[in-house]
Amino acid sequence: MIPLENSRVLVTGGAGFVGSNLVRRLIRDGARVTVLDDLFTGRVENLPATGVDFVQGSVCDPAIVEKLVAGADVVFHAAARNIVV
Repeated sequence: MIPLENSRVLVTGGAGFVGSNLVRRLIRDGARVTVLDDLFTGRVENLPATGVDFVQGSVCDPAIVEKLVAGADVVFHAAARNIVV
């Protein structure tokens, strides 16, 4: 298991249900968390008030993904489009 304390962690889709619960756990474990979310289904209100850097954007944007991944030790990819017709 990778020690998460003081690790720079990127969570894509971190403002959604699954992602935001993962973010809370990572912060509790001492990680420095950045969330990338386009807020299509996620909500900023799902994120903890402190301990997280939020970036509004899409995993489909190569420039932002490249920049954020380059600054991360660990990436959790939880972004998904949940479209119900």
